[in-house]
Amino acid sequence: MFGISWSEMLIILAVALVVIGPADLPRVLYSAGKLFRNVRRFTDDIQKSIDGIMREEELADIVREANRAGGDNLQFELDKQVQIEAARRTGAQPEGPDILEPSKPKDAAPQVEKKPEDSDATG
Repeated sequence: MFGISWSEMLIILAVALVVIGPADLPRVLYSAGKLFRNVRRFTDDIQKSIDGIMREEELADIVREANRAGGDNLQFELDKQVQIEAARRTGAQPEGPDILEPSKPKDAAPQVEKKPEDSDATG
């Protein structure tokens, strides 16, 4: 603990007993324990904050990579899909008039039915 061996810890406690006195020693040890708990809680909060910042930065990196791979329109498409799912769950119309309309394929050349007379086979 803190690089202090047990023999050194016993010497420190003996000196503290002589300097502080046996009557006040429990109160001082309680205060020291409280101080160490507060310091530990503070350092744990800082560590959690740093972990959260790193997690957010990793997610931002992933989004940047996905945008690079999927083109400029990827974030828009993801937002649109989130709106569609939210609208589906609530039964409401999402923002934007054409968000729920599926994209229609462009009109292709109309298919012409072959008539039996048009075939090359002679019968």
